[in-house]
Amino acid sequence: MGVKQGPVFFTGLNGIRALAAMGVLVSHTLGSTSRVGLGQHGTIQFAGTGVTIFFTLSGFLITYLLLREKSVYGRIDLRRFYLRRILRIWPLYFFYIGAAVLVTYVMRDDAVEYLRYLVFFVLFVPNIAFNLNRYPSDLGHLWSIGIEEQFYAFWPIVLGRITRVARFLIVLIAALVIARIGLKLYSAHIGNKLPFSLSICMRFDCMAIGALCAIAYDRSDSRLLRIARSPGVSIAFWAIVLVACLNRFTMFSFLGDDVAAVVTGLFIVRQVDANRPNTVLENRFASFLGLISFGLYVYHPLLISVVVHFVRRSNYTFAHPVVFVGFVAGLTIAVAWASHRWLEAPFLRLKERFARIESSRSPSNLTASDSKQAPHRLEES
Repeated sequence: MGVKQGPVFFTGLNGIRALAAMGVLVSHTLGSTSRVGLGQHGTIQFAGTGVTIFFTLSGFLITYLLLREKSVYGRIDLRRFYLRRILRIWPLYFFYIGAAVLVTYVMRDDAVEYLRYLVFFVLFVPNIAFNLNRYPSDLGHLWSIGIEEQFYAFWPIVLGRITRVARFLIVLIAALVIARIGLKLYSAHIGNKLPFSLSICMRFDCMAIGALCAIAYDRSDSRLLRIARSPGVSIAFWAIVLVACLNRFTMFSFLGDDVAAVVTGLFIVRQVDANRPNTVLENRFASFLGLISFGLYVYHPLLISVVVHFVRRSNYTFAHPVVFVGFVAGLTIAVAWASHRWLEAPFLRLKERFARIESSRSPSNLTASDSKQAPHRLEES
């Protein structure tokens, strides 16, 4: 399989994963309190920003690994890259689709609505079904996974063949922003929000911003490092987290995702460039949640529905929204951990056979108790 080069160690990135995943989970759970008779408590609206953080982090990590591979071997092995993507994403992705359809059928005791639209999920264009609002229950959030797979279908090819890749990314980001503005005006003109809605979901710009930060960091760009090392980057990042939680991140309208991606990209560089780990993001529990963050994101909508189903069929009611959120979070963590250990781990071990740049020891048997020993794992997200 080739000789692997020195492993890459980055601090705090599992903590960023954990923050994004738990933010999305809590936001969606609070948005479901009315389904269990607790009224509407959608106070925290972090889901959109959490997905933006995921996109930006993914763009940074994968691009950095590909740059290292290109530097060491002189080329990017596309076959191995796509095999790694398949082994990382497909097992959980398709298992969850099957589980969601089956569980929804059992709970509702009738035909699953919009079942024919599963073709969009099989072809990895779930963002189309999401914008059409035609998808089986608890599958809508998979639109983001589809967007990532679409981006990585072409990105390693571009990175391997284009010399002025930073310029390409800048043009791509600018083109996407301009197109989004145009589609917003067009949607308003025709009275149909679908074109603009599709453009909002097309978050290639967020991943491109993460990739641009990875390229600048790999080149030790002095301007990037000077900005990233400023305490203002941390202040800006946590400010965005706060205003997003309070559902006040509307000052930039539909450009808010790009603003959040830029700040997140700089914050990622600040984390990986830091001499000392961030104690908020770099601790045993945050590392554990970051390790299972993919499962946390994928499973939580179905588990919310399962809890709602059993509450409605029983006499039990949650005393407070916080209890409801805590129960769903605990259940999701348990399921995500079990999934990581028994479903994903065998494929992740196989995936390591196709890695050309080593990250660190395999996470397959890592648990909350030993995650402190390997908190810096760099993995393609």
